[in-house]
Amino acid sequence: MIRLVFLIVTTAALMFAGCSHEAETSAADPVTISADVMKVESKVSPREVEVYGTIHAGKEATLTSRATGPVVRVLVGAGDIVKKGDVLIELEERMSGGQLAQAQGALAQAQAALSVAVKNYTRFQSLYKKDACSELELDMARMQYEQASGAVEQASGAVQTAASVADEAKVRAPFDATVVQTMIDVGDLAAPGRPLVQVQSNAGREFVMQIRASLVDYMKIGDEIHIRLNNPERLVEAVITEVAGGADPATHTFLVKAVLSSDDVRAGVAGHALIKSEAEKKLLVPANAIYRIGGLELVSIVDGEGTTHTRAVTTRASGSGMVEILSGLTGGEELVINRTGPISEGTRIEGLR
Repeated sequence: MIRLVFLIVTTAALMFAGCSHEAETSAADPVTISADVMKVESKVSPREVEVYGTIHAGKEATLTSRATGPVVRVLVGAGDIVKKGDVLIELEERMSGGQLAQAQGALAQAQAALSVAVKNYTRFQSLYKKDACSELELDMARMQYEQASGAVEQASGAVQTAASVADEAKVRAPFDATVVQTMIDVGDLAAPGRPLVQVQSNAGREFVMQIRASLVDYMKIGDEIHIRLNNPERLVEAVITEVAGGADPATHTFLVKAVLSSDDVRAGVAGHALIKSEAEKKLLVPANAIYRIGGLELVSIVDGEGTTHTRAVTTRASGSGMVEILSGLTGGEELVINRTGPISEGTRIEGLR
């Protein structure tokens, strides 16, 4: 009997406590705020495909010298900025200078021989008019003159060649550039065809990519594209300047180049070009509708009674301040936008627009 009474009293106490809690809860008014709300709708827009590529300098050159000789001075190092015509590497000039002296000596001999041949040919012409020599003797004098003239031209060409080779003893920058690397040291023997220094232009940057055949028809010369760079992460504009006419037989891809609108990007940086292909339906919402907590992307949707509910989504950048909803929303939801921070679950929204 005592146990029964205790049970009844305990049950009554619990029921009273529950009723009191409900009364307190119902008495508390939910938080109400004013916010902008938009309806999530699907829009038909071109599908964007990301294509991997790398940044290249507008001009790249690996410099060599036609002269042969030991290196006596290396005037630059990796990262140095040089102007067109600046001397980068100097070779010993004894060998090239000796070749030039030999060519100049040969030219002097040829010119002396030509002077004698001219006088001799003139003399035989005068004698032939007076019937003082035979026609054969005149022809021989003419032949000697023409041979001497040819020898002078040949020697002059040799001097020009030797002079240009002598000038090759100084390796100069072909354009305003940054030195990528030097590939020879003082004392090394430079020879024709041996790489000495590699440079790349300071102005002009190209994004080079390999496009699969299914996408190449969506890329035309003059089209503007966006490129998302990886390091540092940023979005830059580019204009397509080259589309290969045929595919690489090994990879079955097409080479495409696009000139960047900005030169302040280092060559070698990787990125992804955003290529628009066939149209598809997308859920696009303003980026300011998304807030992040930890690794989650969250939005607040409003039900028919004006109460907010938090929902996790996954997104992808779409440009122009918009993001594409990949999952978490299906369309038709009322979404809070222009938000400045998290909104508590159950918050009521007024002043919808």
